[in-house]
Amino acid sequence: MRRNEICGLLLTSALLSGSIAQAQIQGYGQSWYISYTQTGNLQPMLPGSTAVVTTVTPTAADDFLSGTWFGPTGELPEYIYTPTLAITYSADYGSNEAAFLAAYPAGNYVSDCTGGNMINLTGIVPVTALDFANEIPWFTGTTYSSMQLCPANVARPVTWPAFTTSNVLPNKDATLTMVGYTVPGDNYSWFGPATSTGHTIPGSAMKSGRHYYAEIAYSTSDSRPNFGFAGTAPVGWSFHRRTGFFFDVKSSPGTVAGQIILDNFYRPLGEVVEYEVINIAGTVLDSGSVTLGYSNYFALDTSAVGNYRIRFKGRHWLSRVTAPQPINIGVNGLVVNLTNGDVNGDNIVDIADYVRLAAAFSSVPGDANYDESADLDGSSLVDIADYSYLAAAFSQVGE
Repeated sequence: MRRNEICGLLLTSALLSGSIAQAQIQGYGQSWYISYTQTGNLQPMLPGSTAVVTTVTPTAADDFLSGTWFGPTGELPEYIYTPTLAITYSADYGSNEAAFLAAYPAGNYVSDCTGGNMINLTGIVPVTALDFANEIPWFTGTTYSSMQLCPANVARPVTWPAFTTSNVLPNKDATLTMVGYTVPGDNYSWFGPATSTGHTIPGSAMKSGRHYYAEIAYSTSDSRPNFGFAGTAPVGWSFHRRTGFFFDVKSSPGTVAGQIILDNFYRPLGEVVEYEVINIAGTVLDSGSVTLGYSNYFALDTSAVGNYRIRFKGRHWLSRVTAPQPINIGVNGLVVNLTNGDVNGDNIVDIADYVRLAAAFSSVPGDANYDESADLDGSSLVDIADYSYLAAAFSQVGE
């Protein structure tokens, strides 16, 4: 998953929604985002991306099956549907904030249900003004540099400037968020008033070897209860300027952290990779498995503390042995590349792998002959692309 997609996970955190047991739509809302990336101790000047995100949250899977989204400038991008959420993402105008605001101005934004139990019902987001913070949020002082390879389990103070707005909307706050890349869900959030200028992140949130995305957002918002979809659903809208950056927590002794790059694979998130810690004689001192996080990040903790090599083996990837690693002081930034094509997992790419892939050729999940290990690229189809990856690795042996 690309980093900007992972940062997109933050988008839904500020959407306002309610919960009414008898409603077929639990809530719906719309949020505007102007996002900046901080790359040092200086304030960023231009946004890197912009977005409007609209969500409709149905009570049941068949309540909102299709719909259209209209704004003051006409019909807008189509909804993406899941059983629990319908969501749209606007076009990204990058650093051109003026063009973004012109494309999505104040006015009524209308969601029409065109399929499902709520068919022909409408929800309106009545946006009276685009009430963004006047200031660009950023991490002031030496916050950025002090977070890079900061010690684990030590509280970390961060600072930012206070913000003001034109005060059109009634709610105004600052939000500090950390998103865990190494372990999805290993997040930390703090919400404070607009006048806040800093916060101390607790040591418990700074885990050894972990890779994080930190963000400060200035937000304004408003809402209406029981407003749309026949008066059953609450609606909310909000505006966010936000700035973020990536950082690694320094690995403590016994922690090895970095990225495992799975060759020619679309969806590494959640993939399990086995490891062995071995000494110079090849004796296995410790073993286990790691589950890959966003962007292939991982961290493992081992009792084998010393200067040792590590062997990594993926499900249908050949094993790779690293150079000796100073596990006794902790390892950050280790990058391991694994070669794809070992369909049967025996650590050699040969005719047996070809036979197994051939038996699953042209299959998809649900077919009797579908073989997940033969679906080398994770595309949910065993096809010529998978064969090409096997052919490229043919006769190779794992380390």
